[in-house]
Amino acid sequence: MNTVMTVKKGVVLAMALSAMMLSSAHALTVYTAGPGSLAKSLASGFEQQTGVKVTVFQATTGKVMARLEAEQANPQADVLISASWDTAEDLHQRGWLLPFASANADQVPANLKSADYIAQGVSALGIVWNSKSGTPEPKEWRDLTQPAFKDKVTTPDPGALRRVAGFADRAAKQHGRPGLATV
Repeated sequence: MNTVMTVKKGVVLAMALSAMMLSSAHALTVYTAGPGSLAKSLASGFEQQTGVKVTVFQATTGKVMARLEAEQANPQADVLISASWDTAEDLHQRGWLLPFASANADQVPANLKSADYIAQGVSALGIVWNSKSGTPEPKEWRDLTQPAFKDKVTTPDPGALRRVAGFADRAAKQHGRPGLATV
């Protein structure tokens, strides 16, 4: 519960700082790939604390990124709450982020923050294997390239989920495109 409250406080602080940066803070637009119920709760709490109206666009990371790209010439988002480290790094590389200093930054490991963004959570990526599948137990990702796994491996669409695209890019760099294609 403390972690959730710390995250909420950090996000609310980010929203407050963004609101102060607006010339006339009548509204704040937040784009998020995070859970819709959490975004609504944060927006409601922020509105109650500041009186500033919050408009939330919540969608998959792919849809949020597509919207950001479409609005590149006339950005509409004041705050982005991403569900993907790769998204933050991509936006950082493009120069689309403003510096941000969280009041809780000292509690976050150095490898999970930069001058422009800070991780609000960490998730693990793993292999789920059905022990009744008739396939050998995979011990590492490369095991999935073996013939026993042909046509038996599934993954979310990298075009729809940015974190899957990031994983695919890292796997291709580590194992090469032919290895990735066999999975």
